[in-house]
Amino acid sequence: MKNLIVFVTCMILSSSTFAQYDSRNKKLDRMIEEGIKDWQIPGLAVVVVKDGDIVFKKTYGVKDIETQEQVDEHTLFSMASTTKAIIAMSLGMLVDQGKMQWADKVRDHLPEFELSDPYVTADARVQDLLTHNLGFRNGDLSLFFDSTSTAVVINRYKHAKKHIHYVVDMHIKT
Repeated sequence: MKNLIVFVTCMILSSSTFAQYDSRNKKLDRMIEEGIKDWQIPGLAVVVVKDGDIVFKKTYGVKDIETQEQVDEHTLFSMASTTKAIIAMSLGMLVDQGKMQWADKVRDHLPEFELSDPYVTADARVQDLLTHNLGFRNGDLSLFFDSTSTAVVINRYKHAKKHIHYVVDMHIKT
């Protein structure tokens, strides 16, 4: 009898929690649908995680306007400039946890990291990834403009032209 009471209590509490999430999820879904319409967004994917559990997960729209191919849970999206803040925060968390230091060499953590210049590759530090010290400039955006895997982007670094003298050239011309 005691087990039955515990079971029924858990069911009541979980159904109450489920109803609460269901109501919130419907409201969130309506807000997203409205935003998609207002901002004319072709497609997106949304995941909301609370206390380590997925409480909302849904895809919307298309990933290609021409083919009308639908967004699904495997669609890769380019995050553009939002990656800078996310990567900086994530690296900071790893530093705070003692798992790495800002002055660590990139290759100590990412052995496949390679630039076109062997010296810069060997000496690149984690902090350099965030401070534009590796010789890339805005002209190297071709590295990032498609939705592709991290491995492909990292591989592209070794083929990018060196721009080590770019900053010096700018100072001379001004």
